[in-house]
Amino acid sequence: MSTINAAWKWYLGELSRSFPEYEAKAIAREIFEHFFNMEPAYRALNPTAHFSQENLLLLQNTLEKLCNNIPLQYVTGIAQFCDLTIRVDHRVLIPRPETEELVLWVHDVLQKEYSSQLAKIRILDVCTGSGCIAVTMAAKWPNAEVYGCDNSLEALEVAKSNALENEVGVDFFPCNVLTENIGLAGLDVVVANPPYVKLSDKSILRPNVVENEPHAAIFVPDNDPLVFYRQIAMKAFVCLKPGGWLFFEINELFPAETSHCIMEAGFKDIVVRNDVNGKPRMVMAWKPNPD
Repeated sequence: MSTINAAWKWYLGELSRSFPEYEAKAIAREIFEHFFNMEPAYRALNPTAHFSQENLLLLQNTLEKLCNNIPLQYVTGIAQFCDLTIRVDHRVLIPRPETEELVLWVHDVLQKEYSSQLAKIRILDVCTGSGCIAVTMAAKWPNAEVYGCDNSLEALEVAKSNALENEVGVDFFPCNVLTENIGLAGLDVVVANPPYVKLSDKSILRPNVVENEPHAAIFVPDNDPLVFYRQIAMKAFVCLKPGGWLFFEINELFPAETSHCIMEAGFKDIVVRNDVNGKPRMVMAWKPNPD
């Protein structure tokens, strides 16, 4: 018969063969909490409690996935994003901390512009993926009209489920922003985290990203790495009302070039912001009022 303490030590030891000790502990803690509802305090108070054979088999299954470069979030099926639980699987990218920073920036700008979070604003999330941006904005601004579009119908299925699970209203619709018009007007905000990693940079990404996350949501051609920014900026300019904002998550290698694309589309007051690591990862721009 296995105990909780024995199972924990075995699992941590096996994980440590493939991960640094600090990462192995964090992964093991997440797995025990997610699948068995066993937080550290519970394990400490019940070290000799029975750990079933069924649970051991489940542990072994997660171990095999993790050691085969499947990301932890795909193993558990969830990611935490801006205090919300977002469902994720191979159909969508796993939300990153940089994207959280982008959403908080959007939120801060809107808070300064509007006196209440009950303001009836209109927000579009382009290349929505899991819907993490759109769902979070809908949660923070309950009276907003929030939209999300993506070229991937599979991603839209995930996004819709995340809106339902987080009990917010978001209108998701299919749109290939490279070839189609968005079809909305009078928006207050357009925000996008489009593909921006050059194909030639694939080798610098972690194997668990390259082997599992959808390439269409990550990579762009080497000969036109700003293709999404150019197209989204032009189409966002049409969709936004005068005085509206465009926000992008960007490739840290191209802040000036991305800003130029946005300026060419007609936007003004372009601001590049660094992330918490000091890298230029976000851009905000303003659609001017007509002369």
